[in-house]
Amino acid sequence: MSSREPESPGARPAFGPEWLLAQNLPSHALICGSAPCLLEDFEIASAMMSNTAVLVVNEAGSVVRGSHLITQHPEKASWFRQQSLDPSITIHTAKSRERASQPDIDVHWPNCVTLATSGGSAIAIALEMGFQGILLCGMPMNGGDGYFQGSAMQQDEPRFGMESPDSDYIRGYREKLVEFTEKQPRALRVVRSMSGFTRELFGAPEWG
Repeated sequence: MSSREPESPGARPAFGPEWLLAQNLPSHALICGSAPCLLEDFEIASAMMSNTAVLVVNEAGSVVRGSHLITQHPEKASWFRQQSLDPSITIHTAKSRERASQPDIDVHWPNCVTLATSGGSAIAIALEMGFQGILLCGMPMNGGDGYFQGSAMQQDEPRFGMESPDSDYIRGYREKLVEFTEKQPRALRVVRSMSGFTRELFGAPEWG
């Protein structure tokens, strides 16, 4: 939990740990990133798992219907909502309180700014939400994967998906992800992945 003081009642966005107290979440979650393998990963995972929360990262909500959207780009929250298959989706961020205070940010997790991407924060936030099992779909995080077909992010913010797997950015991210699991060993027990580097790190689902 964060050491900061909780937000006052009714404050916007809601303070994550307080918001969580009023939720009745499923025991498991799917986290959906934006790699080209997203829809294939999600189709297989959703057929094998039931009663799961679906957490979409950034623009993934435009092709996968999620109940929660997680972003490290709070200034784009309104655009992500407009693109989302569910316009009432709950949007979370781990960015600073000042940056989190955007019109479409619903929940703020101040102790979950981690790693180098929105996907990294999604893993941290999902762990804070207390899910017993978390499965990553479309989140290989290999570098150079690109984005799912039709993604506007490919033109707007190429960054992680277009970076070479051998770039300093990708190598640094992988190091941070490994460090994250060392600091939070629960992640290795709870998180699994459908594809790529994250599958190598966290392991495949039991039925994978």
